Amino acid sequence: MPLNDDRMASMMKRGSTAARRAVLAFCLPLAVLLAGSAVPAQAQTQTQAQTAAPAVAQPAAAADASVGEVTYAQGVVSAQRDGEAARFLISGDAIGQGEVITTGARGFAQIGLRDGTRMTLRPNTRFAVTQFSQRPGEEAIAMQLLRGGLRAITGLVSKAGPDRLRLQTSTATIGVRGTDFDARICEGECRGEQRTAQVAPKPLPQEAVIARIAGMSGSAVAVNAAGTPRPLALDAALFTGETVRTAVGSWVVIAFRDRSVITLSTASDLRLEDVRFRPQQPDQESFVVRLLAGSLRALTGQIAARNPRSVRFQTTTATIGVRGTGLDLRLAEHCVAASCTPQSTFAFVWARSIVFLVDGVELEIPPNRAAVFDPSVKNAQLLDAVPDFFKVETAPRPDQLTIDFDRLFALTSFNDAAPGVYVGVRDGNVSLFGPDGVIDLGPLESGFLGADSKRPVRFASLPAFLFNDPFPRPDIPGSKVRVLSLIGLGSEAGSTACEVR
Repeated sequence: MPLNDDRMASMMKRGSTAARRAVLAFCLPLAVLLAGSAVPAQAQTQTQAQTAAPAVAQPAAAADASVGEVTYAQGVVSAQRDGEAARFLISGDAIGQGEVITTGARGFAQIGLRDGTRMTLRPNTRFAVTQFSQRPGEEAIAMQLLRGGLRAITGLVSKAGPDRLRLQTSTATIGVRGTDFDARICEGECRGEQRTAQVAPKPLPQEAVIARIAGMSGSAVAVNAAGTPRPLALDAALFTGETVRTAVGSWVVIAFRDRSVITLSTASDLRLEDVRFRPQQPDQESFVVRLLAGSLRALTGQIAARNPRSVRFQTTTATIGVRGTGLDLRLAEHCVAASCTPQSTFAFVWARSIVFLVDGVELEIPPNRAAVFDPSVKNAQLLDAVPDFFKVETAPRPDQLTIDFDRLFALTSFNDAAPGVYVGVRDGNVSLFGPDGVIDLGPLESGFLGADSKRPVRFASLPAFLFNDPFPRPDIPGSKVRVLSLIGLGSEAGSTACEVR
């Protein structure tokens, strides 16, 4: 006698785990059909021949080998290792490293990993955790998205260091840094979703992005006004008011919209105090940065060419004006002049000239000369020789770098949800790596790697199907969300709704 929705609901309400698994066993042929024959033919034959559902009887992943557990399941959800029969998953079941988790065409699952990472796996999704480590100094999570999509809020491992958590698809790699993000592999179905989705939120205003990271060695962070750091990666966006901080032995190359370039050297802090690039309103442009610690190398750009007085390099004690300039700037570590203190500011000019601004008096430093400003006596003076610390600087000089500014700040129009990998970020940062390029995505940014493309692109607008997904975010319990009416679960004649609560 076939089970209808009411009879199944009654069985589920009576509540034993065995009853719930029995209902799932009944749904296995449906799951195989809807999931694209995700369960091997051998497992199908076993299930059809034995009504006791031997596949369900397979033991769950051993506790010491589990990487997390299912926190909610609706519809048919299974897990399978290579060479083993599939097993059904319900809330509370452990999931193991290397197991492929499959959701049916009309269901979804929420899972939690041991480090606090949480995910919602959408319908028709195949997903696996291939590496999981929380050992101090070796924290790492590697995941595979084989089909479908997920919504994720990352946990402790992603905060341990840049790109400690990675999500791999067949064409792209997603590096995650403390992030709330969505990822989808679209094969044509997203076009229909886009047509019916609600309007997406407004994207990040691109004029707010004053610069991006064009090169780096080692590690660096951007610290906002509240003191919260975020790890930086290639292509990462920077904003006015942030402080860029490099670790010991590290450096970063900062490329600005006006084509200024600053290399921030090891163990240095640079605050982006007031940077505004408005080529249509040049009288409102500004380029004011402050070196708080360490040293930098700078090549000025279009703002300095149009209005040099709008450009200032400041330290804790000195202000420097430019004349369309290439310079090195350093806060003193050792006094190398007749009059200086540990708070002195040293400058070396390698293109055009700069001026020290002292109480309205300007001291010009010509090319290939160095100077020092001593705040204790408010005195700036030229040096007879260039200090050795300028000569041995290993961070690259900006005029010797090739930077593709057009690519760094390029935006692509979102059109019709073509096949490929989509990523949308709600918080934190994600790097989307293709075979021939990488883009960094910050809050309210989205990117795409086309099925036939090698270089990812950043969208000018946000895909509505990605940012208004009807399936719950992982911080919203699935049991509190009625998805059935949204996706028409069980609405077709003769269909069976397999819902696990």
